Amino acid sequence: MVTEKSAEGFTLYEIQKDDENLINPVLSSTGVVSNFTCFPQLYAYLTKSSNHLYIVNFREKPRIILHRNSDLNDIRIMFSKEEKDEEFIEKIKKQFSPKYIAYNLIPEKPSAVEPNKMAIRDELILDVSTVRALDDPRVKKDYNRCKKRHPNIQYRRATPKDKKQIVDFVDRWCQRETEKRGALVTGENVKRYIELFLSEDGINIDVIIDQDKVIGITSHSSHPLEQKLAVSTFSMVDRGYKQLGVFAYVEQAKAIDAQGFTKALIGGRESLIVGGKENTSKADFKMRFMKNGSINTYYSQEVLSADNFVVGPNYLRDFWA
Repeated sequence: MVTEKSAEGFTLYEIQKDDENLINPVLSSTGVVSNFTCFPQLYAYLTKSSNHLYIVNFREKPRIILHRNSDLNDIRIMFSKEEKDEEFIEKIKKQFSPKYIAYNLIPEKPSAVEPNKMAIRDELILDVSTVRALDDPRVKKDYNRCKKRHPNIQYRRATPKDKKQIVDFVDRWCQRETEKRGALVTGENVKRYIELFLSEDGINIDVIIDQDKVIGITSHSSHPLEQKLAVSTFSMVDRGYKQLGVFAYVEQAKAIDAQGFTKALIGGRESLIVGGKENTSKADFKMRFMKNGSINTYYSQEVLSADNFVVGPNYLRDFWA
């Protein structure tokens, strides 16, 4: 059920875990085919801590906004097709008194925007059969090398009995990433997703096991806007196992293919800021699976930033962080 409250000029419905059927028509009307227009990822990643996700009815048109926690007091207007709506923004200002407002995952490039107030997110859609069949020579080589180096690894569906091991693995992974990047990595989104959806019908959370130890996890589900499209929510592996990332993507592609999907969204082509410098290794890794794939490009636009509101280099783009 949703929680409703009226504000001046509009009504806000706060989205809860059982509201997928309510929000999917709104997501469908945006035309945005993204990881974040798939309800499980949208809900798990964006309603953590003191965040609130709303459907806002304004001038008889439903919109989705994210109110990031009270300390940040940050408003994100999600998936909007139109240019800035000044009247709507004024209503938002009056209701929330935000320190920051931005549009995220806009399907068309905004016009007349300063470069430092716009960000781009490329979302990658791979061809499942191409990855499953190892059509790319580099992928095939690395996949076979991984199986040869680690003959005992297994890829299977996770069960509730695996939960503690999965959470422990995420914590270990985050500790290593924190040391590598020189910045805190918490894994909060992934752990919340597991807590909410590990036993949910229609959502696959899979584990990679080596001698009863979890060394990797993946998850995928169907996308409500395209019948043959799956969404890969996350893929995390122990980096001590060489080529295990490739193994994870190929095994996940096999599982997705077996369920009748032909394409899979694998998230954004994103660089990382490591030690204050841009590192593109993550983006380069994902691109090796893109033979016969495609890219959806979406935009973010900053509307308001208070004078004392200091943000990092990816703050505008990374609304889920």
